[in-house]
Amino acid sequence: MKTAANPAPTRDTSDLEAGLFRAATWLAVSALPFLVFILSGPTQFRLVILSPAGGAVLVAGAALAYAGARLRRRPVIALAGVVFALAALLQLAQFGRGPTLLGGGGSMIALFGAFCVGFLALGLVRLPAPASPAR
Repeated sequence: MKTAANPAPTRDTSDLEAGLFRAATWLAVSALPFLVFILSGPTQFRLVILSPAGGAVLVAGAALAYAGARLRRRPVIALAGVVFALAALLQLAQFGRGPTLLGGGGSMIALFGAFCVGFLALGLVRLPAPASPAR
């Protein structure tokens, strides 16, 4: 209970930042299982239609985010989100006009868009200022 003598507990900013880097690490790792869709059978049975070029973008973006999380650099994580945003926008701009530069289909736009939002949120979220010590 919050009272004047017992203020509400606050989390240290370093704890929040550690959780943020942990989430970025796991989000980057979670991108890799989607590579199985490059090798899977007929397209009507695929959840995501992913081409080898799209797989390369997926690996590059995930590796960039993983490196940013391990190096504890939030701008690098946000840069991974920008990579996914550019890939999704490129795919969207070419969608429905024949073969695309990245191959794949509309599901690849959704996949890249989801990773874009996740990495941008983790890279750009504003953390509270550290609490000053009580006097």
